[in-house]
Formats: sequence, C-alpha cells, structure tokens
Amino acid sequence: NNINEPSTANSTMLAGSLQSHREKLDTWAAPVGVEVFNIVGTGLSTPKSIEYKGFDDVRCYVGYQCVREKKIEPLLHFTNYGDETVVSKSAASIADGSSKYYFDIAKFRKSDLSLIKYVHGNITETATVQTLVDHILHSSSTGEVAFVSEAEPTFSDDTDIYTIHSPARIHLKEVAGHITGRTEEGGEWKSEIPGSDYFEAGGVKYVLVPSNVSYEVVIEGEDTGVYTHTLTTLHGDTEAVHHTFTASVTPSMIIEYKKTGDTFSTIAVD
Repeated sequence: NNINEPSTANSTMLAGSLQSHREKLDTWAAPVGVEVFNIVGTGLSTPKSIEYKGFDDVRCYVGYQCVREKKIEPLLHFTNYGDETVVSKSAASIADGSSKYYFDIAKFRKSDLSLIKYVHGNITETATVQTLVDHILHSSSTGEVAFVSEAEPTFSDDTDIYTIHSPARIHLKEVAGHITGRTEEGGEWKSEIPGSDYFEAGGVKYVLVPSNVSYEVVIEGEDTGVYTHTLTTLHGDTEAVHHTFTASVTPSMIIEYKKTGDTFSTIAVD
C-alpha cells in the first residue's frame, strides 16, 4: 500500500526471475552471420540508483498535539553517463562483441536549433543517429559523424541537483525568466532553463541545472509539515552534498534564496 517504503520480495518469485534473466538475457548472442551495432546515448543526467533514507516528518492527531517522526522515502542518485533513462554502462553491455558507438547527446543538444528535447525515447530521430545508421548500412566510414565516437566521452561540467521532500514544491528561475520545476500545486513540469531537467519520484522533487548558471531558488509549501531540502553537485558520476536543512512549512509559506556564480544569498522566509 506504500510504494515509498522498501519491502522484502517473495523469495521464490525472485529466484525464478533471476534464473530467467540468466538463461534468456545474460547469455543472449546474435545469430551467426548477423552483425550487431550498439548505439549508446550518453551525456545527460540519468537516475542510476535508489537509496531509501529516513527523513523528518510531522503527524497531527485530532484532539492531540502534532508529533515529529521519521518517514522513509526513496532518494534518486544520478550520473551524467546516460541518456536520461538508461545509464551508458547498461546500454553498452548488450551484445558483447558488437560494434559500439557513443552518441554525446548533451553536446548535440547544445548545437541543435530545433528546440526539441532529445532523450532516450526519440534518440533515433536525431540527424546524428540517422546519419550514423546510413553510414553503417552503406559501409561508409563512421569516423566522420559529428558527436559520435567509439570510446565513451568524459564529462567535466558540473550539475547542481536540488531536492525537496513533501509537503513542498520547488522551482528555479534564471535572469532571463526561464523556469525549471513546478510553480503551482498540480501544475505542469517545466524545464525551460537550457541544460536543465525536472523529476518527481516517490514524493521527492528534483531540479537539475548546470552549475555555471545563476538563478533564484523558490520553495513553496503545499501543506503543514516538515520538509528537507538538499543541494548536491554532480561531477560526471560522483555526487557531493553541499548543504541540507530541515524546517517546518505551511501551505502559505515561501522560501527564497539566490545563487550568483559560486555565491549563495541568505534564505528569506515569508
């Protein structure tokens, strides 16, 4: 009944699933005479694991005072090596012995003027992948296709990750007025800041934005309770926590602070 909390799997079903995976997937090989070309998208912030952690919460009982307690929520961890859905290590592990090509989606999106947000689901619609497939089918050289390499590129640009746990929502607003996050309860998700993304999973909200961007952070209450707010910086495959704080919140509360370069303002609470 509570998908936020981890549960113990049925041991018989788990053993059967693992056995099927070993027999049908782990040992899969292409038929003799069939060449396999594996195109791996990389360069986008991608969830790589889930950690269940305890966070402060408050529960109010009718006729009694409110009491502080712990709640369990899933926390996503990210990597820049993936296509926003599949991490590159997983995608590259398919069909051992195949020809592998890494497509740097992040670099492609910076040069693309179509304003289409290319990710895992529409990666084959990019001009780069279509050109690569055309070269493969016609036995042309693949070394001249832009944003494609046979070795996975490395990523040194940092990404700021802001998380907020219920009952509150969060959005970031840059100088040009672009917004990433959710500005109203039940409202649409926005990812207007170039290079940014917004996720929600298990009651936790995530805003990911390039670290070199200046912006204002806005947190708005959605109910009475306790929220936890964390800033983490993602560098390639490694996360570093910069600050985290827990405080009470009400439906009318607004919390704001700014980041300019590497400098943060004080937190204003209304």
